[in-house]
Amino acid sequence: MTKPRNPQSRQPIRSKKPGLKEKIKKHLNLRTLLITIVGIILLLMYSKYITAVVLMVAFLPLAWYTVQFTRFIDGITIETHTASCILLGFMFGSQFGMISGFVLSSVAYLGNGIAKIRGYLDIIYTGLGAGYVAGYMAANTTFSFEVVFVLVTLIKNFVSFILNHLFFDPDKLSNFTYRITSTFLNTLVYRVFFVLIYNIVSLLQ
Repeated sequence: MTKPRNPQSRQPIRSKKPGLKEKIKKHLNLRTLLITIVGIILLLMYSKYITAVVLMVAFLPLAWYTVQFTRFIDGITIETHTASCILLGFMFGSQFGMISGFVLSSVAYLGNGIAKIRGYLDIIYTGLGAGYVAGYMAANTTFSFEVVFVLVTLIKNFVSFILNHLFFDPDKLSNFTYRITSTFLNTLVYRVFFVLIYNIVSLLQ
């Protein structure tokens, strides 16, 4: 006579799930520890450059949209790439300011399909006349960011107005109104916003 089977014997044996302590022991080895240490060291060494790139990427949509809106407002510019690269040049040096000026203005103009002499010239003015000059003034003067922001805005718009008016831009009236609106908008409105960003980033660094 056969013995009845125990119903519990038919159930498969379940393996015990590893707890939190076992998971930590599994992943916390010498290799993981070394990678973590190297990562922290690199982050501390290059945190300034990481911040610079993150800020530039954050400013890209703003530069693109403000130039897009400018296309529909005759004789007025509301672009922000000048203000953005002044901030980046002042905080991270003239070379990065120049690069960010070229990148931001190129994305703003070419990304919106603006392939005109005025757009190409503003890319050059933004990179050299704003980003590079802001970094140079930060390294060689004792001016505050707010003072440099106003001075560089005036320099860029004055130089672009003179060169465009004399040599490049046949539309003298729009050249004048573009430079006037850019000067007033940057010095009176954008200055407040970018000084706030500068103060926040300076506190976090």
